[in-house]
Amino acid sequence: MNGINPSDGRHGGENRNTESGFYYTYAAPTEDERRETESIRAKYAARSAAEVKLGYVKRLDRRVHGVPKAAAVTLGVVGLLMFGGGMALAMEGVAAVSLALGIVLSLSGAAAMAAAKPVYSALLRRFKNKYGADIMRLTSEILGESGSGDDGGAENI
Repeated sequence: MNGINPSDGRHGGENRNTESGFYYTYAAPTEDERRETESIRAKYAARSAAEVKLGYVKRLDRRVHGVPKAAAVTLGVVGLLMFGGGMALAMEGVAAVSLALGIVLSLSGAAAMAAAKPVYSALLRRFKNKYGADIMRLTSEILGESGSGDDGGAENI
């Protein structure tokens, strides 16, 4: 036999040299196979500097928004549990002490829930101030901007 003969004859063709003549058959990969092959290939291709910077900007942005959100949700859930526990304790109310303790626990839980939004806003502002300059510098580099300062005041976060 002459040439490469894949077993299924689909991706490269099949050469046959017969007594009546020479013929060649070829079938291209399907669109799904091509997409899958390209996605696998992309995993091993070298990343450009812009792609590396973009990944870093995405991580910084997730940190800027993720940490305040996690802190606020945690505070809100703890406050909700305290509020529910205080309500249960107050409703059981066998003694005046449990009623008073339940009311105090419920009020402190409500205060914690109410504080979740201001805590989120304060932490978000702090993280934007901390990472904003880096994010603006990297995004300007990715977009190819000169950094001349005429971007409409976007550097004030």
